[in-house]
Amino acid sequence: MTKRLLKSFLTAAMALGLMLGGAVGVLAAENIASEADLQKIIDNGGKGEYILTQDFEIGDSFKPIEIFTGTFDGNGKTIKNLSNSVTVSGDAGLFGTLGEGAEVKNLTLTGCNILGNRYAGAIAGQAQGANITGCSAAGTISGVGSDSVGGLIGYAYNTTISNSFSTANVVAESADSFAGGLVGKYEGSNSKMTNCYNTGAITANAVSDATFGGLVGSVDEGASIENCYNSGKLNSKVKGGIVGNSASGTYKNCYFLADGDMKFFGTAQGTPSGGTSVKEDALKSGEVAYGLQVSPTNTQVWGQVLSGGNVDVSPVLSSTESEKVLKATVMNGNSDTATLGVEYFNYGTAPDFSGLKKNTTNLKVYKDKEMKTEVTDKDTFNADTTLYGKYTCTVTYESNGGSSVAAATVDSGSKLTAPANPTKSGNTFEGWYKEKDLKTKWDFSKDTVTENITLYAKWTTASTTPAKTNNTGGATTTSANNSNPKAGDEGIPVIYYVIFALALVVVVTASGILIKRRH
Repeated sequence: MTKRLLKSFLTAAMALGLMLGGAVGVLAAENIASEADLQKIIDNGGKGEYILTQDFEIGDSFKPIEIFTGTFDGNGKTIKNLSNSVTVSGDAGLFGTLGEGAEVKNLTLTGCNILGNRYAGAIAGQAQGANITGCSAAGTISGVGSDSVGGLIGYAYNTTISNSFSTANVVAESADSFAGGLVGKYEGSNSKMTNCYNTGAITANAVSDATFGGLVGSVDEGASIENCYNSGKLNSKVKGGIVGNSASGTYKNCYFLADGDMKFFGTAQGTPSGGTSVKEDALKSGEVAYGLQVSPTNTQVWGQVLSGGNVDVSPVLSSTESEKVLKATVMNGNSDTATLGVEYFNYGTAPDFSGLKKNTTNLKVYKDKEMKTEVTDKDTFNADTTLYGKYTCTVTYESNGGSSVAAATVDSGSKLTAPANPTKSGNTFEGWYKEKDLKTKWDFSKDTVTENITLYAKWTTASTTPAKTNNTGGATTTSANNSNPKAGDEGIPVIYYVIFALALVVVVTASGILIKRRH
């Protein structure tokens, strides 16, 4: 066999081997398409690889898979109405325990009705050295006498949880239990929660002194939480927006919905940092989504639909580019350092500046510092941007029956240039006033415009010649009634008589000279 032929044979053999290996890899993951198929996991001793191929429901008689150490790929599918009660081991969820190396990913659980006696969570009662990513839960997770109850996991040790969330209501029935939106108790230096959130309520039945946390009831042994948020309501005396009790944990870039003076931790050793209280507006506006997205990697994890028909009320996990949140900083165009404000918007759209507008002024936003090119509804942006704006005011003139005067637009805080005076037959214009009742006159040399205003014209009726009182104290008469006014009377001043006399002398003199010349 020639070297060339041998080389071709080996190449083909390698390619075939890769193909077969790939096929074997695909076949190695057993399909799960029903509740009955879950028996395969039990038959295999909780080991192996499994993948959901379609959505399906689980009946009330389902008992948790006690121990699982394999890989369970939800494949973006949904298991509906997961319902189970207290088990022999006391651990309740889809799985009782996730053992070392277990992985659960891309799984959605809805309509859950979980009731546990020791550890309770939608995915598993407890997890030891497991990895959960891309999972979510909805429904109700309860613990009767439970040590720990959480939306996803009751108790987790050295377990990573990422890109997951819960909208489930978590209910604690025991005064000494730990309850969290995602995990009841989280321990171990290898435990790290990243890019996760909870929106479900955390409540207590008949007790109020359990330890509640928006994400985790208790954190210890160096477990960490990063780039996460909670907007779920908490009902307990001992509660924290992120964690109920922080014995030994680290936190970074986490947010929680403000509730009075509640901190991000209920009780803690020392004063840990890394949790920020935010108001509901910050969740709705995109501010929190933008803050969560700012991370060491450029991969988009967070998103939020900010406009259109299906607006998200808070951040969501999304890699859809059109849902990416960007930031527009609007600088004051009349200042080098002042900022008018910030608006958040989706990739490929234009910012909505309604949050910066004021009812008493108008806002104009420009792309350039020179404020020559105004931003319009047709403009779109694909990155964070800095814009320049200024507030303007509209001045409307009410001429009160006089000729119309066009409205004027001026920069807020500036003086107003006086318009040409209006006219009104039989009236004299007296100026512009600030109120309808014409009390305060507008001073164009001093007054500045700081809001949209209306100025009102003031008029007086044109006056006739004033009446004169006679010297005898009798009835008053006007000069028009004096048919033969005398020198000094108000009708004809004395100077007019003097001028008339001089003119007469000049005329007579000139006539005499002209007659002499003719003779």
